[in-house]
Amino acid sequence: MSASATQGGHNYVTVTLCIVFDDDRARKLPFALKVIDTGKVKGQEEAIENEVAILRRLKNRNVVQLIEEFHAPTATFLVMELVTVRIGYI
Repeated sequence: MSASATQGGHNYVTVTLCIVFDDDRARKLPFALKVIDTGKVKGQEEAIENEVAILRRLKNRNVVQLIEEFHAPTATFLVMELVTVRIGYI
């Protein structure tokens, strides 16, 4: 799975499939990993911070859940609930 979002013709977000093993390594758990290239969103840092703050607080079964977040100097990583859809059933 791989997707990207664009703004102003520049890619700044990539979403990829992230597989994590449970504690006893018996099961593979799928998540979506959203990587925000913070170097490409200069001037919009507050909007990204707001998005993450909202995702942290939202707990609703109809909203994709933020599982974990990691920050690096050049990127923000959001581990999110993976949602799958069968085409034709939408």
